[in-house]
Amino acid sequence: MSTTNSRWQRSILDEIIQEFPEKWVSVGPKHPAWKDRVKLEIEKIMQYINFLRNTKNRPWFKLYPEKNPRYNYLIWTGNLLVPDYPEINFVIKVLLTSEYPKVCPRCFAEEKIVEYCGKIFLKNIWEQEGKKYVMICHEHMSNTHAWRENLGIAHFFIRQVWVWWAAQQNVIIKEYDKKK
Repeated sequence: MSTTNSRWQRSILDEIIQEFPEKWVSVGPKHPAWKDRVKLEIEKIMQYINFLRNTKNRPWFKLYPEKNPRYNYLIWTGNLLVPDYPEINFVIKVLLTSEYPKVCPRCFAEEKIVEYCGKIFLKNIWEQEGKKYVMICHEHMSNTHAWRENLGIAHFFIRQVWVWWAAQQNVIIKEYDKKK
């Protein structure tokens, strides 16, 4: 990849978790090779988690695709975690549209996160099985046009969700301690 068109600071993670090769750019939920793409997405997420562990950092999230075939791997479920406070964690949903990977994923956290932090898109609510989720951290990659079709969910987590989560953690911990 040419660094002249980068819209973010490159890091060691860009070498470890490579962008998808050109042949995967057109593989989205409607493509016959979609399940193979999902396997690669999981591999890249595991590469990131292994990188965190190998550098003596505890993972700050869990994420896996929902297995219900009706969702066609468009919904991924997990948790945002504060490693030093295991009792602080929020259920998240990562949603892919039928246009993925042309369109950046979106991340929603369970509604109770509103009690602990700001910078949430309160008008963007998503509901699944009677539980409400509010959208977090969507604008950065979209507004800067940093999302590209050769990126994946792991890249979204590194470049978008982590940036938001890192900025919110101290506020969340402070609010959590107040409520205890």
